[in-house]
Amino acid sequence: MLGSVTLADALVTCVCSYLSLVGSLLVLTSYFVARTKTMPRTATLILHLAASDFIWFSVSAIESTYWLSSDGVVPKGLCFVCNPTMVFMRLVSLLWTCVISFNVLMSVQRRKWLWKCDDESWGTYRRRYYVIILLLALPATLLGIVKQHRGGNYNLGCSPEYESLGLWYEVFFPELLPMLVGLLFNIFVYTQVRSRMLQSAYPQSVRKRRKRIMYHYVILCIVCWSPTVSAYLIELMGYHTAALEITARLCLYSSGFLNFLVFGMQVSHHA
Repeated sequence: MLGSVTLADALVTCVCSYLSLVGSLLVLTSYFVARTKTMPRTATLILHLAASDFIWFSVSAIESTYWLSSDGVVPKGLCFVCNPTMVFMRLVSLLWTCVISFNVLMSVQRRKWLWKCDDESWGTYRRRYYVIILLLALPATLLGIVKQHRGGNYNLGCSPEYESLGLWYEVFFPELLPMLVGLLFNIFVYTQVRSRMLQSAYPQSVRKRRKRIMYHYVILCIVCWSPTVSAYLIELMGYHTAALEITARLCLYSSGFLNFLVFGMQVSHHA
């Protein structure tokens, strides 16, 4: 029988995961339905974001459904798949949003640097994105796999009960640091784009379009990731608050649905 806090945490995770799963699936569907040869390149990046969200929240939905079942236990074999997949795809999702933000910055400051490149150059940029994302997301995933198989701790990351993060350096460097970098990078991009758009020589129509995108984008990034980053920092300082944990779950596991509202319904604005 789950306690009241654990039950609330499991319910929030389950409901938000299914909402985000639906949101990411709608983005994927809309992309392939409306796909054309002249599809904006940022729309392709949004497709990658939606694909990572779809995998992440599919696993999360399965896991949280087990939490709300009669015994609340995720099967051992399934847990060996769920935990590393969630750790990896969660970081991948954040990193793809950074790539989208970077491309918005380039389209505002140096339009010909990326948006006027040929298909071959665009393929090179995409391959670089893949490599960077893999290098940043893989360490935490591999460490999680090692922890799961070390000492028979197979249920790591799959229990609805509170779990300690463990040694600070095992958490900070492979997992928390990429989150901090991603969050701070988006704030930096926002300030740069806003500064650029405030220049009197900047076209008013473009200014309004980019400002709307960046306001929505930064708000989404801050709302979804700040509680989780705060929870990690507080945990590493030796404190734990159930309210912050539930808030972090609510915000982070709603990100897939919010990505659909912000990105999926505004693809034309990213041309």
